[in-house]
Amino acid sequence: MFTSPRHRLFPGVPMSEVRTHALNPLAVLAATVWLVAALLSGCATHAPSATDPGVASDMAIAGQLYAEKRYREALPLYDRALAKDPKSAKALLGRAVVLYKLGRYEDSIKTLNVLLSQDKTHTAGYYNRGLAKARLEKYREAAADFEITLALKPDFAQAENNLGLVYFSMDETDNALTHFDRAAAFMGDAPFEPLFNKAAVYQARREYEKALPIYDYLVTVRPGDANSLNNRGYIRLMRGEDAEAVADFSRALAVTEDKEIFFNRAIALGRLGRTQEAVADYRRAVAIDPAFVKGWKNLGLLRLRLEDAAGCEDLARACELGSCQAIEDCRRLGTCP
Repeated sequence: MFTSPRHRLFPGVPMSEVRTHALNPLAVLAATVWLVAALLSGCATHAPSATDPGVASDMAIAGQLYAEKRYREALPLYDRALAKDPKSAKALLGRAVVLYKLGRYEDSIKTLNVLLSQDKTHTAGYYNRGLAKARLEKYREAAADFEITLALKPDFAQAENNLGLVYFSMDETDNALTHFDRAAAFMGDAPFEPLFNKAAVYQARREYEKALPIYDYLVTVRPGDANSLNNRGYIRLMRGEDAEAVADFSRALAVTEDKEIFFNRAIALGRLGRTQEAVADYRRAVAIDPAFVKGWKNLGLLRLRLEDAAGCEDLARACELGSCQAIEDCRRLGTCP
């Protein structure tokens, strides 16, 4: 599937060609969208509070645990530091970031509210609160926090990029493109992420002629980037360049065995008449995710097209997962019992 946002390919009615369908403009690329929630030291420099040595020791150990991704163990150390010094900006920020990493976004926001109530110029506080609000799909509030972040630190490239993603999530794609361009400018010679997101916006708007050259560049910069290869393959699939699409999907799959990429390659292979290879890819997709409804549907339809009655079992499985139209149509036609 197309990454950031993910395009979705759906089968047609039983025994018909597989069709493409409109994308979901919100299922953004998790791997590069929100990134990390800032370093524990924050995005701006803040002097540590004058505290006793015990607080400094707790903070040092918590920072090490954070670096090792041992977030649950780090949290009580931040709590202990705050019990000794409730106004410690560094401890408040550290606690908030750890809560974010644990998926406790509401609690992270509450901690950041305390931090920002005592320091209304804390860049990292606004930035991380924006991240947490975005995770809760409070996009308008997240945008406001990222705007404040940029007012305090105008050259903060990641805030520009994340602001673009928030606008994209609100379907304000022109605003999203503006902020991706700004982020790319701040990143100098290495603007990979905002360029990827810019291409994804064009792809979401089906402006493939604008997206394709960006993906061409990204694949040149990072030949093994599976997301760029997959998205370029998707565009080629939409343009009827099926052999080229297979090549891109195959390169992506050499990097990561993703169900969506197997699914996309299967469609391209099917169009090329390489049906047994397509069946094999659908099988791989549902093996990765047994609840992958689209995979079961397309697998079943293709097997029936090959006069393999076991395709009915695949469609029945899709129905068990909540998608019954295909099996019902086949039963009406007498194709499936």
